[in-house]
Amino acid sequence: MLIALVVAIAVGGLFLARKAFDLEHLKETHEVGGVLFSAIGTLYAVLLGLIVVDAMSKFTVTRDIVQNEANNVANVYILSDA
Repeated sequence: MLIALVVAIAVGGLFLARKAFDLEHLKETHEVGGVLFSAIGTLYAVLLGLIVVDAMSKFTVTRDIVQNEANNVANVYILSDA
């Protein structure tokens, strides 16, 4: 429901912008928009890369904890057999 609302607002904003500005004005500002989208895309890519690195480091720490617990359980099993 939230996604449909956001999409409806975005499409409504697009229609309002098309009504408010003529095609020539939009063509003039196209280059500026391209540069801004390029910069925003680069920042998004860097942020996404940092999030992936953080998730992988948390995954590595979790894997080490699980391995340690599994070794401890194996040690308990071996000692209980004796």
